[in-house]
Amino acid sequence: METNKKLEQVRKLIERAEHPGTGPEEAQLCREKADKIMLEEAVEWATVRDAMPAAARSKPETVLIESATQGHLSWQTTTLLRRVGEHCRCWMRSYAVRNDGKTYHKVYGFESDIRYVEVLYSTLQLHMFEVLAPRYDADATLEDNAYRLHNAGFNWLEIARMMGYRRLARWDADYGSAVRDPWRAPNGDIVSEHQIGSRVKRAYKREVGRRGETYRTIAASSARTYRTCAAQGYLDRIIQRLDAVEKKRGTGADLVLHRSAADLEEYFYQDNEDMRPKPPKPYEPCPRCEANPSGHCRRHPKGSWTETPWDERAYQNGVAHANSADLSGGDKVHRSTVKAIR
Repeated sequence: METNKKLEQVRKLIERAEHPGTGPEEAQLCREKADKIMLEEAVEWATVRDAMPAAARSKPETVLIESATQGHLSWQTTTLLRRVGEHCRCWMRSYAVRNDGKTYHKVYGFESDIRYVEVLYSTLQLHMFEVLAPRYDADATLEDNAYRLHNAGFNWLEIARMMGYRRLARWDADYGSAVRDPWRAPNGDIVSEHQIGSRVKRAYKREVGRRGETYRTIAASSARTYRTCAAQGYLDRIIQRLDAVEKKRGTGADLVLHRSAADLEEYFYQDNEDMRPKPPKPYEPCPRCEANPSGHCRRHPKGSWTETPWDERAYQNGVAHANSADLSGGDKVHRSTVKAIR
């Protein structure tokens, strides 16, 4: 089969794995089968390539992928793409463009492996953002939006900003002088911060009551920590699942792909000479540090460490959502199968 036909077969396996009527064991078999198809494609291609003269062998390729920037998820999405690239036998270098605030990643690999990266990463990125970084849906009710967004870790005022409410600046204070903590509504009215927060909060309570679920409290000061921990839980669980899939591949394919992997490594370092590993320098102790009773000098300060805020509940929610992700790749995730984290 041609590569696109195999990718189409992989996509069909994804649809089967993501279907609500598919059991967990059958879904896992679909994911493993999809990964096996792409591995066999790489092995078959590498066998043909090795039989060719060195001058006639195809060279690795590159593709530029933009990492979605969702604020608190930017680090997790970059790490996710890097791990997916390793899973698909590719190399990657990241470039941060300061003028537009975006991050681009140059992926190095052979054609089928690069296509596999694009398919798998687009699936996981969509699956991740659907629940961990949802957007306000203007076509949905206020109750549904408040439920989805608050369960993803957004507080009431953050949800209000997504709805189009804006806090009045100091030079606009005269417009809201009669209102405490004035905000401008999308229709131009001046309302108080308390009114906005209460409106979204009541909508969330109504939806929680309708679903028969427990009301969840997320303080405004811990909303960002909640979202970051949920994203980290998702990322850690996805990495664990990728590791589990790779362990079932066996070692036979690695032997066949060894020469191609070596050619790809050399191709990467030729394009990125500054990243080529260099022999370690011999350790030379600092005489000033040794002379100082503290063991440190101004050039080599001891530094400081502060504990990072942590929300274990959010982390476990991210792990639970990662358990439902399809690891075989694909260009879509069924909305009907995507649930809000709880």
